[in-house]
Amino acid sequence: MKLLFLTFVVRPLLGFLPFDWRDFLHGLKRFRAKDRIFPSPAIIFFTEKDKNNGGFADRMKGIVSIFHFCLCENIPFKINYAVPFELSDFLLPNEYDWQIDKQQISFHRKDARFFHLYGTIDESLKLKRLLKLKSKKQVQVFFNLDFVPELNKVFGVNYIWGDLYKKLFKPTDKLQSAIDKHKKIINGDYICAVFRFQNLLDDFQEYHYPSLRETEQDILMRKCSKALLELQKKESNEKILVTSDSLKFLSRIKGLK
Repeated sequence: MKLLFLTFVVRPLLGFLPFDWRDFLHGLKRFRAKDRIFPSPAIIFFTEKDKNNGGFADRMKGIVSIFHFCLCENIPFKINYAVPFELSDFLLPNEYDWQIDKQQISFHRKDARFFHLYGTIDESLKLKRLLKLKSKKQVQVFFNLDFVPELNKVFGVNYIWGDLYKKLFKPTDKLQSAIDKHKKIINGDYICAVFRFQNLLDDFQEYHYPSLRETEQDILMRKCSKALLELQKKESNEKILVTSDSLKFLSRIKGLK
């Protein structure tokens, strides 16, 4: 009942309000008026349970874009990535220390601000909202877009997405070991292809996305397999590293030639 009320009553009503007002109302519920810790101002990228955090690639786009903005505005940048896993289990700070002591994350109304950049609003409006972000508080940001080209134009810089990513991250020993293992198995040059089916193949539950009937699943997998063969021919490369959220599809294409 609570979920239905939020979905069909509260959220539609919030949709009529200006975006800053929405953030303010979310903040009333999120923040409290006690246990103040007086943190240093910073922008913190967040993922949290029960919030639409997007897929991993989308979150990385948001992280790199917010980091870009912070570099240009000389604002400390941190990451609190705990859902659906701790980011530090796989990625560690490289040239920039983005880790934050969770005890230093404030939920006091005078110290913290909620800033939400998800949703279906026009991307240009999201960029304008980001550029207006001049808070002396600890800003807790939810974001999932790649704004690197747009921010380059605004600030007159020429950052490259991959370089920003490398400033932030390096693999943990565990991840590096897995990378080395698979590169050894591939043993040569390769290209990559990524397939994200969500729940279309009925083996990866994500949000409330529908699944296809078995006959439709078969048609989709055959089309994707054909696309892989065409890519292989186009790139003149025998080896393709395929990743997917569907074990069913990965099993289907094993040995595909």
